[in-house]
Amino acid sequence: ERLRAVQPEDIALEAQNLLTRAREMEPRVTHMLRRVAESHAGQLAGMDHQLKSVGSLKEKLKQQMALKN
Repeated sequence: ERLRAVQPEDIALEAQNLLTRAREMEPRVTHMLRRVAESHAGQLAGMDHQLKSVGSLKEKLKQQMALKN
């Protein structure tokens, strides 16, 4: 019932907002993670999968809303 109250355009807007914020924060987060990995003789993998797509974020938000019902 609660999921039905949330409009698809609201979910799409929130997904876009999350992606925008993630893009802003990504360089800082990646830099910190690289430093941690290097300090432990490690390396980061999967760097081409750093950010979810808008579609993936929308699905994740829908799932989270469904869990809260």
